[in-house]
This record gives sequence, structure tokens and C-alpha cells, in this order.
Amino acid sequence: MTKKILTIAFIGLMSVGFTSCKCLNGKNKNETTMIKDFSLEGSEWKLESVGDRKFVKPEQMQSEHIALKFNDGYAGTSDGCNGMSGEYTQTGNQLEFGLFRATRMYCEWELFSVPFSTVKSFRTDGKQIELLNENQQVVATYSKL
Repeated sequence: MTKKILTIAFIGLMSVGFTSCKCLNGKNKNETTMIKDFSLEGSEWKLESVGDRKFVKPEQMQSEHIALKFNDGYAGTSDGCNGMSGEYTQTGNQLEFGLFRATRMYCEWELFSVPFSTVKSFRTDGKQIELLNENQQVVATYSKL
């Protein structure tokens, strides 16, 4: 009986100890954990900002947002009037865009252009993605759709 009580007490103390260690691992629950092996294929994102300029939807723009889609080795973006698309290559978090084709219809607003040719990598937490240049500066930020 005493052995059983000691075993239960030991298991209880170990459980508390492991829980305490988990809480003290240095991460705040509000910190964002970046995902390393994240595949962009089949994903769709909504533009939030280009560099430090926040995207504000023009009143005349019919589309709700500017989306960036990754499908079958191609990336495409559209503002509801004009669009761009081209090949992309992803190796881990390294990302390169090929030449983009674009439509040039007259729109009542200017396309909020992302300089995709400067993108060299990305980081994401699965909910938001930051496209980065060779100096790890943010080129554009998108949120998951």
C-alpha cells in the first residue's frame, strides 16, 4: 500500500515538473513560431502591406482584396482588374519568382505592385507570410485566406 502511494506521488510530482519545464522554455505564448518546412503550393494569401506601406483597398476596386495564389509551380496575383502570374521556385524557405506576365487594362486605381523580382526567401507562421529580399528585409506581407 505504501509503495502504491509513493508511486502515485512520484508520478504526480514528475507531471508537475514536466509541466513546469514546458512553461519555462523561454517562449511567451504570444510569440510567433515560424514554420521551417512550409510548402506554398496550393496556398492563397491576402495582401496586407508592401514594404512598410499598408494596403488600403480603393473604393472603386471591386475585389475584396489582392490575392496571391501558388498552384502547379505558378504564382498569380490579381486586384480584380489587372493580374500578374509567373513561375516560382521554392526550396525550403528560399523563394524565387520567374518573369511575370501582366494584363494592362485601364482601371480606376493603380495596381498595388509588389516587386516580386526582389524576393529571395520568406518566413511564415502559417497564418501570415513575409516575402523577404536578399537582406532579409520585408518586401511584402500577406495573411492566409
